Amino acid sequence: MKNVRMWALGLLGSGLMLLITTVAAGQGQKTVDVKAYPVPSNLGQYVFSAMAAHPNGRVYIGTSIKDRRFAHLVELDPTTGRVRDVADMLKVTGQTDKQMVPQSKIHSQIVVDKRGRLWFGTWAEEFRNVGAFPKGYPGGHLVSYDPKTGQSVDHGILFPSRVKNPTKLSDYGLYLIAMDINQDRNELYILTGDEIKLEVYDITTGKHFTAGPIDAPAPHALHYGIRDLKVAADGNVYIFDHKGQIIRYDPEQKKLEPLDLWVPGRALPYQVGINRSRTKIYGGGGRRLFELDVSPGKPPRVEDLGPIYEPFDSQGGGPGPGGVLHAVVVAPDGRVYYPSTGAGCLFVYDPATKTKSYLGRMKVVNADAADSVYAEGGWAGCLTADGTIYFGGANEGVKQEQLCFFAFEPPG
Repeated sequence: MKNVRMWALGLLGSGLMLLITTVAAGQGQKTVDVKAYPVPSNLGQYVFSAMAAHPNGRVYIGTSIKDRRFAHLVELDPTTGRVRDVADMLKVTGQTDKQMVPQSKIHSQIVVDKRGRLWFGTWAEEFRNVGAFPKGYPGGHLVSYDPKTGQSVDHGILFPSRVKNPTKLSDYGLYLIAMDINQDRNELYILTGDEIKLEVYDITTGKHFTAGPIDAPAPHALHYGIRDLKVAADGNVYIFDHKGQIIRYDPEQKKLEPLDLWVPGRALPYQVGINRSRTKIYGGGGRRLFELDVSPGKPPRVEDLGPIYEPFDSQGGGPGPGGVLHAVVVAPDGRVYYPSTGAGCLFVYDPATKTKSYLGRMKVVNADAADSVYAEGGWAGCLTADGTIYFGGANEGVKQEQLCFFAFEPPG
């Protein structure tokens, strides 16, 4: 993957929201105005999945970083535009052995419990660089952060390495790649890699158990893991495996079962989004958008919504979307917003009319990020309580690449 420049959307410092605009740019190219808040380069270079809006109005990104450094949890205060480091994974985990792979990536989703604490898991950018780290990867840590106190807690390595000096992948500790929460049950549902398991963690007691393994592809593809899962309104957990099959976990019965349901293209969705009522899940498999209806009291149902970037050819111009679908955010009105991971093209699906629209290429407009031109892609996303949508993604700038936050308000 090319070295990307990361962004995420934020509110204007004045408290005004950015409105989507679709104005002509260059050769008839449509654009969507966004504002960016840079993250200091020493705190991270990328974001994958790890983004959340807190009820306190602040937005958080879990970073990924290279060169033997440790990942960070970074906070944006939209009212002031201030971006600050709130948790250094080196300090949180206390992992000081330089012969071990550092905790250089927060890849899992960030979730918020009923007390307002954020939860996430760690991984590593240098996971496969065995030669440089003789003791290998010790395993991913489960971490919580409390914005009220500013304190982070390391809840330990759920699956530590099997041997002191690993020589093969199976010797390594497992990383934590995906996460969701059931606030009512006070339970976390965590997917691990390279061995893909569903782990259930009881926040109240700190105890956890393995619900079962998830089918995996050929060993060479394991690095990519299964990247998302969602808790529905009825408490059931939905997982999407590498073959595009949907797997359901029933927390009451503690039962994990593959369903006779498949996403379009029978391919792994990288990330999915869920509406506020937690009854409909949206994602992209095999470059096709789908809707999974998980309404309580009804059998789950998948609908193929057609090609992800379908309207681009007729409405676009300029560079094409490209890439697979990562960030998916469902607005309060049910509309589904998603940027491409190539060229930063923003799309929306309206379930009321069952139509997709190309809104334009995301364009950075604020003066303090004037070295930026266009967002080049979207790799994470979240929704604030006031309906503002945030994306984290790559950008096309005229200077060096840099991780940032980006924001826009969907039209009413």
